[in-house]
Amino acid sequence: MPILAVGGALLLAGSLTGSASAAPPLSTAIRIVGDSHGFVAVAETVTGHGTVVDTFRGFLGTIRLAGQPGSTISVQVVTPDARGRGSIRVRLGTAGPRSSLAGADQTRNLADLGVAATAVAAPVPAGGTPWISTCVNINVLGGAVQGSGCNNVYKTHVAGQDWHLSNEYWASAALTAWQGPLGLHLQGVAFETTWHPGNTIYSVAPTTTQPFGACTPWTVTASGTNNGITAGGSISGQICPSTLGPWNLRLGSTYPNSGAIWTGNVQGVANYQGAEGVQLVHSPPGVMANWDDYYTINYCNGICF
Repeated sequence: MPILAVGGALLLAGSLTGSASAAPPLSTAIRIVGDSHGFVAVAETVTGHGTVVDTFRGFLGTIRLAGQPGSTISVQVVTPDARGRGSIRVRLGTAGPRSSLAGADQTRNLADLGVAATAVAAPVPAGGTPWISTCVNINVLGGAVQGSGCNNVYKTHVAGQDWHLSNEYWASAALTAWQGPLGLHLQGVAFETTWHPGNTIYSVAPTTTQPFGACTPWTVTASGTNNGITAGGSISGQICPSTLGPWNLRLGSTYPNSGAIWTGNVQGVANYQGAEGVQLVHSPPGVMANWDDYYTINYCNGICF
């Protein structure tokens, strides 16, 4: 799945601090798969309310996840190009069994990650207590970028094994220190969800790109009708300059997906830059409600306006 490239020059190996633990990696309930890019599991906490918190560290930094046991994580890295544009993407694969699974909600997940929702300007989903919620927290690029994101999946209509779901998600990130005019810039924050074959996305938001001249409270809303069932979902947060728009909008593919992306050019320490979006999904009988979440940051270093 393609990753958006953005600008500036950063020597990853030379400018990043920290290294993977010399001890053997832990066997955790959330497994890392594929190219780990040096990340290894270093800690796990069983929360006692249906989720686990797993910590992965490597030379790029730290990734922490609050999610369902049996999930998988993978990391995709686009190293800086000649103009210094690079990106880091974290994928979390989740299987939603057709049961009355009680997962933690967003507030509890963020608390389990040690993240204050007010500190990261976490958008508020309208769906109330979700069926399943997963959250990610990162501290990467030598500690220069920190961020979080959550996916909240709700059962909006259930008729036996025929389910209609609402996915209300968000992602945010910020620089931790002033980098100087030729230093690190944060240029994109994105979140998307891809569903496995047999599941159908029938309505999403956002679908168009909206410009912002100042940080503004903003609500993203989706509604639609599928097989005679009308449903809706929304999420409210703050969007800062420059834009909020759709990200990897492919509703009719075998693996349907959609997402939202914030774009801008942040140099100094500022408000958390973030994206938010909604999906409405039909998961019919005989189909696993499985999905993959992707949290992405795009950055550059230098003159990259």
